[in-house]
Amino acid sequence: KVLLLLPSMPELDPVLWLQKMSRDPEGSVRLNTLTPMALYPEALRPRVEEMSRQDPTHTVRQQAKVWLENPRIFLPDYLE
Repeated sequence: KVLLLLPSMPELDPVLWLQKMSRDPEGSVRLNTLTPMALYPEALRPRVEEMSRQDPTHTVRQQAKVWLENPRIFLPDYLE
């Protein structure tokens, strides 16, 4: 749902919001943040590179590496 709201909320900077969410204490939140991050691959690539090396959760590190190879695979069909 949040993915659909981002473009309609001009007061919210989605890149800053996603960077903040990618630092959430919960690994599941960080993992699920990779999907909307794929909407802004150029701006968020440095953060995903950091996640791929330093995230405390193995699954997040692994998925961040996949994201770096092709961020678009994280996008649902309706956003492509």
